[in-house]
Amino acid sequence: MKRFFLVIFIIFTASLSGAFAQTASDIPEKVSLLTFENFTIESNSKFINEEIFVKKIKQAVLLLKKNCPDDFKNMQSVIGKIRATQVSGANYNEEIMTIDIARGTFDSTLAWVTSVLAHETHHIKKYKDSGKKYGGAAQMTDKKAALQVMIDEELECNRVQLEVLKKVGGTKFEIDYLEAQKGDHFDIDKDGDYDWDDYYQRTW
Repeated sequence: MKRFFLVIFIIFTASLSGAFAQTASDIPEKVSLLTFENFTIESNSKFINEEIFVKKIKQAVLLLKKNCPDDFKNMQSVIGKIRATQVSGANYNEEIMTIDIARGTFDSTLAWVTSVLAHETHHIKKYKDSGKKYGGAAQMTDKKAALQVMIDEELECNRVQLEVLKKVGGTKFEIDYLEAQKGDHFDIDKDGDYDWDDYYQRTW
């Protein structure tokens, strides 16, 4: 009899836990906007804790402003929003030019996050200056040539990022890692192009 009641208790407890878990998963995401140094910081609790995201992004912006004033000015000239989301990158498809920051990138050091802001800014600055996303690679019929255009731009943005990383206190590991990049990290499935298959496989 005791064993019977024990089994019933365990089943009841498990059911109750499941109910609580379901309730927690149904909590809607919380999106908040605030303005800081003329940027809109858009937090989203679905991806990153709101308070933690805002605090670290503010620190990164101020670190860039203090140690790399020219890069900060470039950022102010082309970027309107820094947003917590699923995949990191330069987002050209918003009305306001946006830097998207995902959990994988956000959880890196403050120096790395700061350098990423400079990297993505350079992508968007090139787009604003030329009117072409990734040098117009998407409109090119030569797949190999298009890939090289994108690689060249990535390497250029990496060079900007590297200089910032050194100025804001990046570790030797981070600097060595960035210097070793070949500029083709975006082609995750290694099929020679960049498409939605690559985008949705990103872990950063």
